[in-house]
Amino acid sequence: MASVAEQLSRAREARNLSIADVVEMTGLKTDQVQALESSDWSAFAAPVYMRGFAKSYAGVLKLNAEELLAELDAELGQAHSEKAGVPNDVPLRAGFIDGIMLYFSHVKWRAVIPVLLLVVLAVGGYFGVDYYRNYKSADPLKGLGTGLNSEPIVTQADRLPLEPAQ
Repeated sequence: MASVAEQLSRAREARNLSIADVVEMTGLKTDQVQALESSDWSAFAAPVYMRGFAKSYAGVLKLNAEELLAELDAELGQAHSEKAGVPNDVPLRAGFIDGIMLYFSHVKWRAVIPVLLLVVLAVGGYFGVDYYRNYKSADPLKGLGTGLNSEPIVTQADRLPLEPAQ
């Protein structure tokens, strides 16, 4: 039986696709596609990434992704270690922040962000117009007091001593 890398490479060549075509169709990087086709598993940070990339690559090539992933597990020896009772996964954290992050990971941000921007613009526009109307209708001299508008009080101390004319 052919290895996973050989199956991916043969299926790509059978469809007359270049690596650049696959990169464009899958959104993977060129070196990731080349690593999948050459069985260079060290190019991936974790097996979960390798499995996800292989699954999306198999989907583009119209291969059975589940069978391909099972063969990939067999190649990596993970299927045997799971049967032996060796845990492969790190236990999940269950803190407050992790729960919030999990909740927000399911949000369709491409739909939510434009709506939020429209709401922010509408609210900002409302308060901006309200502030402008209050600013235009307010008396600019309000609160200054009468000191500037009253007659000055002149005392004897304010006058210079003049000598009497002779």
